[in-house]
Amino acid sequence: MAKRITGDMNLLEVLRKYPGTRKVIDRNGMGCRGCMGAAAETVRQSALTHGIESYVSLAATPLTDIHAIHAIKLISKNLRQADERFRVLAGTQDQKPARSEYPDTA
Repeated sequence: MAKRITGDMNLLEVLRKYPGTRKVIDRNGMGCRGCMGAAAETVRQSALTHGIESYVSLAATPLTDIHAIHAIKLISKNLRQADERFRVLAGTQDQKPARSEYPDTA
């Protein structure tokens, strides 16, 4: 089976399975290895987070906005489907999603 990194993997899992990714992360000055989200967030969630951060950044430019919006659209389009697939695989598809502590964001 071919090696493959998927959006459902967390970064620590990617680093364990594919040690060569460390070079890419380090070479590009990414602080992913020391990030607390590396163990909890999936690659897909992290990509969406960084796309949004790029868009709302005070350093954003019209050019970076174009790329950030494109990334947000691509990832958002598939995020709900990926979550539903994960819930089926985890056997939790019949459970209601956890309610937010904040009623306006439920």
